[in-house]
Amino acid sequence: GSELYPNPSDGNFNIRFNLEKAQKVRFEINDMNGRRVALLLDTYIKAGKNEFTFSTQPLTSGNYILQISTSEKILASQKLTVK
Repeated sequence: GSELYPNPSDGNFNIRFNLEKAQKVRFEINDMNGRRVALLLDTYIKAGKNEFTFSTQPLTSGNYILQISTSEKILASQKLTVK
């Protein structure tokens, strides 16, 4: 699983998750209608525990879905509230 905090956020938010194997991972922010509003990261990530920090700067206040996926599957999909 993954952990998203702080949530709601008004500056930076952190995402913590485990990967079974090193692979290319994509972090996307989608609006509540499923439209992508930001691509945060699309790169190879090491196996094991990982933690990333992202800024809410480009986002207006509201609710979003943070989706973490590989070419094979969606690893996590969590609601993010931006103050």
